[in-house]
Amino acid sequence: RSVTETIVATVTEYYALLRADSEEAALDVAKRVMADRQILATRYFTGSALAGLLSTRPPQFQVGTSGRTAVIDVRGFGPEGLAGFYTILVTGTMANVYSTSDWTLVARNVKVADFYETWRVVFDAAAGTWKIDSKLAGGLK
Repeated sequence: RSVTETIVATVTEYYALLRADSEEAALDVAKRVMADRQILATRYFTGSALAGLLSTRPPQFQVGTSGRTAVIDVRGFGPEGLAGFYTILVTGTMANVYSTSDWTLVARNVKVADFYETWRVVFDAAAGTWKIDSKLAGGLK
């Protein structure tokens, strides 16, 4: 598999963990992601992105119940080939928002504005995987 395909697969896998197949499954997804937060953070992130995820527990957690997250670009590799950039486009998302202190539903079927984000990825030689390092840009579509 090419480097680009590997990055797309890794990023897609992570974002899929933040989605529920149905509105009924959203609470279970929120609880699972928060329970496995440290494991997921160190598996998929490094650098400032990892530090940000582990610094504090968010008071709320949003789970997408519909919509699409797609990696639309991977590029910018340096001469050593150990760092690059990817852009995701998130469209048509509806989400449930839960309090992480008691898992009450804060908001149901919230429409999330379509947006894009560009992130830096680096190859973690020790783990043998690509990891998300830092957010570079983002905005509404």
